[in-house]
Amino acid sequence: MSRSSWLPLSLGLLAVALLTVPGLHRSLEAQAPAAPKITKWEYKIVRATEEILNQHGEQGWEVVSGLSDVKGQSAGMRAINTIERAILKRPKAN
Repeated sequence: MSRSSWLPLSLGLLAVALLTVPGLHRSLEAQAPAAPKITKWEYKIVRATEEILNQHGEQGWEVVSGLSDVKGQSAGMRAINTIERAILKRPKAN
């Protein structure tokens, strides 16, 4: 048998095996790498008190950053009336 006739014969035998051996094509598919799972997130901004953060932590929220809003400044450039907030995230339910 010539070398050039091996390829069509090999492909033909593979096709026959896939069609006749039960589950062979499924086991070959199962070996293919799965696409990576992408995590989707939801975000929330809340007042940053210990009580509020603990409540959200019980619900699966995680602090990822903090914010301070300055509502005014004194003559000495010290902040008066700041509001502390936290940015939270958790995996989004599908």
